[in-house]
Amino acid sequence: MTTPEGVTQSKSMMEVSHRLSWVARRSPGTWAAVVTVVAVLLAMGQRLVSGWAVSIVAMLFGTGALVLIWHGLRVRQANQLPARPPTPSRRVAELDFSVPEPARRVPVLADFCTICGRALSNPASRLARVGSECVKVHGPRPLSVLNPAYGEWVVSKRVAEAEAAAKQRSLDRQHDQALLLHTRDVRRWELSLETPEMVRRRLVRIEGQRLAGAGLTLTAGIAAAQLLGS
Repeated sequence: MTTPEGVTQSKSMMEVSHRLSWVARRSPGTWAAVVTVVAVLLAMGQRLVSGWAVSIVAMLFGTGALVLIWHGLRVRQANQLPARPPTPSRRVAELDFSVPEPARRVPVLADFCTICGRALSNPASRLARVGSECVKVHGPRPLSVLNPAYGEWVVSKRVAEAEAAAKQRSLDRQHDQALLLHTRDVRRWELSLETPEMVRRRLVRIEGQRLAGAGLTLTAGIAAAQLLGS
């Protein structure tokens, strides 16, 4: 069942459509026929009439085409439609932690050979924990322990991750609220497009588009006539 508001909007659309200019109500086929006739007449005129007369006619047609284009673009620019509300984007919480990961284990350097007990001064021997002579027989005896700095790094990273997760939950709640508001705004925007004023603007924009298209088509026909007559 049609509501009184719908009947009013339908009547408004019909009234505005009846007020569309004669040029804008012509179909593309009509303008194709007009351009063909103009091109043929100009081409024939260049052969039968003096060149300056044909040039004047072509200039008049060209001026009219430019006026149509200019007027059509101006009409569309003057009757802008409200833009659709932008969809809110989901923000992602960044992890505020940039400390490089330290080594998990660190070597224990020896001051004395674990085989013979002699003092060690060579860094390689201290790392192997065996002197240069004993290592030839018994091989290295390295030893490593858990790096305390690594444990502190793990704790700090987990704290930063927990803070980022809490921040992300807050951002997600804000995003959900923004989506609800966006749904409401989109509905209002859709209803605003159905008002008589917005219907009038849409029809006027269509008129401007057709006027500009007619001007471009006429310009192409004049250029084709000039090429055919040359």
